[in-house]
Amino acid sequence: MLEDDELILSPLSQSVTRDGETVSVEIYTGGDDDWLLEVVDQYENSTVWNDQFKTDEEALAAFFSALEEDGIHAFVGSPEEELFQTDPNQELADTEMQLLDQFLLQRIDENENTDGKDEGIIDLSELDGFFTAIVSGPVMISPSQWLPAVWGDYEPDWESERQFETVMSLLIRYMNSIADLLMENPAQFEPLFFERDVDGQTTMIVDEWCEGYLRGRNLASHEWQNGGQEMHILLIPILAFTSATDWRGHDFGDPETENIQKAIAPNVREIHAFWLNQRAELLNSSQPLRRSEPRVGRNDPCPCGSGKKYKKCCLH
Repeated sequence: MLEDDELILSPLSQSVTRDGETVSVEIYTGGDDDWLLEVVDQYENSTVWNDQFKTDEEALAAFFSALEEDGIHAFVGSPEEELFQTDPNQELADTEMQLLDQFLLQRIDENENTDGKDEGIIDLSELDGFFTAIVSGPVMISPSQWLPAVWGDYEPDWESERQFETVMSLLIRYMNSIADLLMENPAQFEPLFFERDVDGQTTMIVDEWCEGYLRGRNLASHEWQNGGQEMHILLIPILAFTSATDWRGHDFGDPETENIQKAIAPNVREIHAFWLNQRAELLNSSQPLRRSEPRVGRNDPCPCGSGKKYKKCCLH
């Protein structure tokens, strides 16, 4: 392959603007008789002609012919197309978060009848909970296992291999950022909850996040059961806002519900620490883990934080 300093750029190379979009038309040769044609957009996405041209005039004419036939948007990609080249350990920027959020939702046609179907994960809050469970659990879950759970019954119709690589890069980087934070600085971890303004007051919406966490946990539900009652207790505030308990956390008054919601983040940190300490033992033994916490009595306050007795709250 020719290096940049070996290329001779044609004086016919130029910028072309149509319909608000600008591309750079680059015509160059390596010093032989043939000319190469490449069109580069503002995001550094590149379109290269397979054919070579005898003259630079022929190359330029080929570009304008394609421009008239296909329009300039045929040569313009999007910012997402360059994202997959980013360091897999780099946190997502705000624009990348928005792009991923939109992709999750828009992959399902708004006119689609989803009754009785699994929509998969459709927003960032649910994805955040899903990945948090995966990186916090007792066993490693590979992408081939968790990716079908992201799509549910609605795997995307990929426009190109590059789009697939881009979205996969965003997903992997997002999961890695959660794993890194929980490993390196768990005290700073906070779930990505939604917020809603009602009558001038901000209400925290935790259901989507908790449903995502439940979906992630269910990928290794048998292994999670090895956590015994200690794990059962730690999961109570999370499961209280999921379909697994028929969203029981909303059955209490506002103060009690808020107390349960506030217990989610610290419990998530404890769950990660629990499995981090136990993972080696789980990998080498099929024996159930012993509890490190005393059993909660039926008449003791429920550990979910509702203020009710355990037997009248989350025991069942």
